[in-house]
Amino acid sequence: MLHSSNEREDAGGRNACWAIRTEWKASAFLSSNGSPPDRAALWEVVRDFWQKAPPTRDMSVIGFFDAKDGDLRELMRNSDMFQTVLSVARQVANTHYGGRFSVRGVAYRFGKESLDGWEGLNRCKARLGTRGSIAVIVGGNTYSLAHGMNKTPETLNAIRTFVDAGSLLYASFSAGTCFAGMTTQIARDPVTDLYGNPIKMIKNGLGIFDLVFRPHASGFTAQAKGYEIENKMRDGTLTDDAGQRINTPVVYLRDNPKDFYAVVHGELHPSSTIWWPSPRPAPFLGM
Repeated sequence: MLHSSNEREDAGGRNACWAIRTEWKASAFLSSNGSPPDRAALWEVVRDFWQKAPPTRDMSVIGFFDAKDGDLRELMRNSDMFQTVLSVARQVANTHYGGRFSVRGVAYRFGKESLDGWEGLNRCKARLGTRGSIAVIVGGNTYSLAHGMNKTPETLNAIRTFVDAGSLLYASFSAGTCFAGMTTQIARDPVTDLYGNPIKMIKNGLGIFDLVFRPHASGFTAQAKGYEIENKMRDGTLTDDAGQRINTPVVYLRDNPKDFYAVVHGELHPSSTIWWPSPRPAPFLGM
């Protein structure tokens, strides 16, 4: 099988634009630490997600690596988060579905490579649209991630659409977790692309949930960034790319213990562990 320059397949497998929500079906596993994530909790979330979105055919674990520089094949091979999600998905497929379908690993990065036209784009969207597939957005530089992902808005919109529809699970850590929320401004990264060049800050996150996520909150520096964002919300100066005010809870996640915020089909998963706030906020305002 031939691949475009920005996608790599794992051969080990067997056979922002925010919309008004009418239903709450999104599923996600948002971790602070991806080296590795909490495997037992991830196993439960994948199992429960597939109960809501039962797979009927071979599917993919699709990695997005725009937060990281380096060789894409090596990044995929060496990412604890990506490999753990891939391994867990295959284990759940074999344990609960008798190996009736395979789980393939594939990776993309848009900030440095191209999709080779509509064929590559449509192949990526088809993988995202296969019910039960999992998108893995890894850590690194949050602003490089947002910059790279916004180079292919069709893919960005596909992720958001299929997550909202309940057919795609969003799994992430660090930068990928920041990007899942309402704004990227919670990040402490330099506002640069993967080459280190200054770029315009993209403030909008994917907005999968009506929350802002601050990973690595074990230390005061990361906590202080969260407090800064909360203060801006209070004084009305935190805005999105359209100039609209953002006012939503900040969720603080620690590296140790390995906190994560998990949602299955719009419901907060009972395994979720966060540092603050308490009680854990619902994923959507108005729930």
